[in-house]
Amino acid sequence: GHAHAREQELATAAPWWTASRPTEDQLKCLKWYNGGCRAIRQKVGCLAGRDGRSLAPQTSQANTLPGGPCVWCGGGLCSS
Repeated sequence: GHAHAREQELATAAPWWTASRPTEDQLKCLKWYNGGCRAIRQKVGCLAGRDGRSLAPQTSQANTLPGGPCVWCGGGLCSS
């Protein structure tokens, strides 16, 4: 009924926020990693790094942001 329709609406709703890409000025202090963020194995290096792969879109990894800052996710792989 109505409750199921509301659950479906919430499950497909767009997020209320949109992440914006940092400016180049904000990223200039980060170290480029040519192998990409996933090549970084330590938290400190990850948080101080940025994805140095080609700026061409990476179709196999939709959650990456070439040229963007790296992100450490609770001890998992570093990503961008």
